[in-house]
Amino acid sequence: MVRSPRDVVQRVRRLRLGGRRALERFYSREHDPFHFDSNPYEAGKFDDLLGVIGEGPFRLALEIGCSIGSFTERLAPRCEALLATDIAQSAVDRARDRLADLPQVQVERRTIPREMPDGEFDLIVCSDVLYYLPTGRLRRMLGLLSDRLAPHGSIVSLHWLGEHGAPVSGDAVHDLQETAWSDLDHVAKLHREGVGPHGAGYRLDRYDRR
Repeated sequence: MVRSPRDVVQRVRRLRLGGRRALERFYSREHDPFHFDSNPYEAGKFDDLLGVIGEGPFRLALEIGCSIGSFTERLAPRCEALLATDIAQSAVDRARDRLADLPQVQVERRTIPREMPDGEFDLIVCSDVLYYLPTGRLRRMLGLLSDRLAPHGSIVSLHWLGEHGAPVSGDAVHDLQETAWSDLDHVAKLHREGVGPHGAGYRLDRYDRR
């Protein structure tokens, strides 16, 4: 059975309240618990992400919340080097196996924003991940993302807009981004309506460093 994004987000919200161990158990029960590889909704979302990201090539890219590497695999050919991170070691292990033939990809277990990687990135991708952070940590996270963005670099952010019980709504994430990244150029805005559970859709934004 293909679960809807709402079902999955609600489950992960409960798991996150239970801590990282609960999230590891979540991954232990199923290879692809988010159904990234089988859900047409996810495939369409990935297509929109790549369309907004552009062809590149990107010297150094960062993907936060890579899960098992489904989108990472599609993004990698556009990157000279790509660092993909996830909070769950089980997900990281599967992503590493999946991406083993892509030498430009490095996958690391990191708890963001506490373990934000150093350096400047030409591309930063955050898909369905920032609304798991309470408002205070989210504001800090947005500041760190801007700090890590290289000159002429891009931040691309996508979040589902349905009701899922996470600390912050998808709309709130993207509204906060407009304030936090006011020094960046807001070069792409997409509000995809009528897709996903209940047609809630998602928002997709790209910000570039002037």
